[in-house]
Amino acid sequence: MAEKYNLIPSYHPHLGTNVEAPDQLDKLMALTTINLCPDTAHIEAGGGNPVEVIKKYADRIKYIHFKDYYNGEFLPLGEGHQKFDQMIQVLDGIGYDEWLTVELDSYNDPKKGAEISFNFLLSFETANKS
Repeated sequence: MAEKYNLIPSYHPHLGTNVEAPDQLDKLMALTTINLCPDTAHIEAGGGNPVEVIKKYADRIKYIHFKDYYNGEFLPLGEGHQKFDQMIQVLDGIGYDEWLTVELDSYNDPKKGAEISFNFLLSFETANKS
């Protein structure tokens, strides 16, 4: 149906869905041709390694959600321990030129969460401009 309307469907692994753990994602990807929208924090929360998932399914990623994670909490970028530098290296290495969004499921002060993520991206960009 998506192809009929010129849409690009992607699966988004998420806690509380049928596909949240690494083995479940591997099974889905082997049985389908659907693209992947990795949500980096949900992949980690489900027991996976976001860097390895991005490497493994690089050719099927058309959209990605960056979100940080630590100790059961979804956090603004830079507040957890996601390896965004490694993720960016993998994406750069494959010539990724699609959508990348910053997302935060919940945060007690959404505006502050957005500012923290924005400032992380600014500092990340500055540190990697060489």
